[in-house]
Amino acid sequence: MGSSSSNSTRPPPTADVKIVRSSDGEHIYAEATGDPSKPHAVLLHGLALSGAVFDEFCATPKLLENLYIVRYDIRGHGRSGMPMSPEGHASKLYADDFKAVVDAFELRKPTLIGWSMGGIISADIAAHLPADTLSGIFYLSSAPHKNVILGPAAAPALGAAIQGCSSPSTLLGALVDFADACISSPTHPTSPYHLRCQLVGAMALQPNDMRGLILTREQDSAPLEKLLAGGIPVLVMYGTEDKLTQGGVVEDEIRKHAKEAELLAVPGAGHMLFWEKPTLVASTVVRFVTERAQPS
Repeated sequence: MGSSSSNSTRPPPTADVKIVRSSDGEHIYAEATGDPSKPHAVLLHGLALSGAVFDEFCATPKLLENLYIVRYDIRGHGRSGMPMSPEGHASKLYADDFKAVVDAFELRKPTLIGWSMGGIISADIAAHLPADTLSGIFYLSSAPHKNVILGPAAAPALGAAIQGCSSPSTLLGALVDFADACISSPTHPTSPYHLRCQLVGAMALQPNDMRGLILTREQDSAPLEKLLAGGIPVLVMYGTEDKLTQGGVVEDEIRKHAKEAELLAVPGAGHMLFWEKPTLVASTVVRFVTERAQPS
């Protein structure tokens, strides 16, 4: 088991940062690391966070040497635009954001790697972009669409955190509990201070009303289910002690729709797998992207 020890939250020195404009004019913060001549991937973060959560992970030599990874702050998060209306959270706009980033970095049929709620962007892409947009989908402690990750796959701690954020009197405590649920597991019962600060700080910087807009936006899962049935390479990786997302439920959902999928349960691990098991996750990502999800 490996774990991160640095407390830096700055992008790796090799990061190529771009501010991309989406179809509605909102700006999307994106950065790339790795070798552009290698297979391409887009890495997306979870609810209330930003791509900064991957700074240390993306500096992993295994990733830098074998892939070209672009990560961006999903609209309503981090350093990207903050649309404060339901119209600003239409599914098509989330797909347009992805396409704008892909075009800006000249990506070739990338693999989508979605951690936590980052994975549900696959449903927006499937609904509004061509069927051959993605080379593969890697769900990391994630789920295919909103109705799964906020429905049957939601663990009690996720519902409690969302409920706690609805009242100013319980907001801060709910954010701290949410961060701890992201980090903690039997192998890491105590959350490192610097990591708690990073996560809670990112969550606190997001307008509270923004979470409501994100959590209530609409998605059509049918196009994604068709894409999965068509045989797009899929990998589901999760920790068996995840306090936010029930990976077994996600497995069942993927089995119902995917023609072929690789399912990996990591015993004793929690939600933040890329931090808790960086070497294992990096090796699995590289293997999947280079062997199973290469663009044709």
